[in-house]
Amino acid sequence: MDFPGTLTLTQDHLRDVTLDVCNSVVKWGMKRILFVNGHGGNLASLRAVCLRLRQDFGILSAVAQWFDMFDEVEGWKATEHGGMIETCLMMGIRPDLVELRKAVVPLPKPLSGQVKTISINRIQFRDGKIHLFLRTRDVTKEGSMTETEQSEPMTDFSFATSENGKKILDFYVKYLIDFCKEFEQIQLPS
Repeated sequence: MDFPGTLTLTQDHLRDVTLDVCNSVVKWGMKRILFVNGHGGNLASLRAVCLRLRQDFGILSAVAQWFDMFDEVEGWKATEHGGMIETCLMMGIRPDLVELRKAVVPLPKPLSGQVKTISINRIQFRDGKIHLFLRTRDVTKEGSMTETEQSEPMTDFSFATSENGKKILDFYVKYLIDFCKEFEQIQLPS
């Protein structure tokens, strides 16, 4: 909600709505459910739904987040918020919404002289890492940010083309199709 135009649901509401939809599809015979998620903030709600589906119905469900499936794609880190892979994907889907001249991934802002921001929920203090739950505006004014200790600032987005975006999107879709075939084969104890 730190950026104009953002719409949101509470984690509880997202969980409840998703669970209601799942309860309906389970009633009509669905045996496996795969959630394809593109926002890390949704994971807690989706995890709660997966646990409830297993507990209440014995249904196996999974959450696939494109940025978690692979550390790198085409040599670029997949975990950068607003980074090369996200930009490529948007170029492949809706290039008219991407303004490459504004594309930049800065290092997250440090919080103090000794506290280095690693991501929106991790910091480094001396040689250790600590979970600290921040808001996006605490670490970046643009909304884009590096998400790992090894990331570096980025301003050259020349790789982000519609063609590369479609190629990367096809790569993820094929991976998920292959996973779904295997997901159906998983046998659970009765």
